[in-house]
Amino acid sequence: MSRLTNRWRELRRYFLVSCIGLSLDVGILLLLRNFCGVPYLLAGTVSFIAGCAVGYYLCVRFVFEPAGGARPLALLLFIVLGGIGLTVNAAVLALCVEMLRTPLLGAKAAAAACTFVTNYVLRKRWVFTPEYQPASVAVRELTR
Repeated sequence: MSRLTNRWRELRRYFLVSCIGLSLDVGILLLLRNFCGVPYLLAGTVSFIAGCAVGYYLCVRFVFEPAGGARPLALLLFIVLGGIGLTVNAAVLALCVEMLRTPLLGAKAAAAACTFVTNYVLRKRWVFTPEYQPASVAVRELTR
């Protein structure tokens, strides 16, 4: 399969995984905040970490297959890079709403797109890199 086709398939899978992680994040946030009375910052932190953990597992399992599975501290790095994406999300929301006077849903769409791209690029570069392939994957690639 061509490199472009592989990248497109990977992006589609990453988008689906991101949607699942975001859904879990929002669901836990609402549950903790509205039904358990947990302060929103604590609820947001717990839900964010849970969404990232599920996203990481799904990325290892279904998206970045050539990266070869989980590595020590990779989940932590995945979450930290997600935090960078969260910062991008907040910055784009603030820019769109406060400066450009964009309606909230339009601003959220722009923020989600920027965050998706940021997280994909950072995670592809720093978490799921080819140099961390297990030997069996590397040998298989060399013998093709």
